[in-house]
Amino acid sequence: MTHDASRAGRRGFLGATAFGAALAGAPRAHAQARDGASPMAAAADPVITRRIGRTGQTVTALGLGTFLTYDLMPGDRRDGLREVLRRYVAGGGRLIDTSPLYGSAEVNAGAFLAGLPEAAEVFVANKIWSTGAFLGDESHALASLEQSRLRLWRATIDLMQCHSLVNAPVILPLLQAWKREGLIRHVGVTHHETAAQEELARIVEGAGWMSCRRTTRSSPVARRAGCCRPRPSAASGCW
Repeated sequence: MTHDASRAGRRGFLGATAFGAALAGAPRAHAQARDGASPMAAAADPVITRRIGRTGQTVTALGLGTFLTYDLMPGDRRDGLREVLRRYVAGGGRLIDTSPLYGSAEVNAGAFLAGLPEAAEVFVANKIWSTGAFLGDESHALASLEQSRLRLWRATIDLMQCHSLVNAPVILPLLQAWKREGLIRHVGVTHHETAAQEELARIVEGAGWMSCRRTTRSSPVARRAGCCRPRPSAASGCW
């Protein structure tokens, strides 16, 4: 076994163990789910949810991220990751975050999710990262959307976000158009750096829109730096 394959195997095992403990619930819940009972009803404890502002959309507080962990090399075993997603959904989880930038993660998440009877209940958050070949070029973003719809096996994607604010002046109006056409349900902006929070706030508040702002640096230190401080517009969720 190569070093990379071994690392992927360990990663898959640890991921399955962690999510199984966090979301699968009591053994009774697993037994009921196998017997055909609804995973939400089978959970031993109520699943914690959050409402996204004025949209009325409710999602589970604990989402399933796919960055790195779901990006496997061709030929790698995927059984462990498939089981992680199955247990997450069986335990009541209904929020998955992915991106075309996450390598094969989008493909794997879409394939695993499509095989579950609860697939339609899961809220899928995705991203667009597109600069285009010239100013105002939308072709790359359109190609990315169509690719994501195929990979995720969905005609409509629940949330599409302008990733890291790349080409935001072009992408955000395009996302709004996709929402009107029914290709996506919600529009968001996102970034992974604390330093970008002011720019995120400027875009959201300047346009009078709502935002699903997020950061991967949500440690206590980052929060003290202001990356997670509430703003009136952000409190209303995505638009």
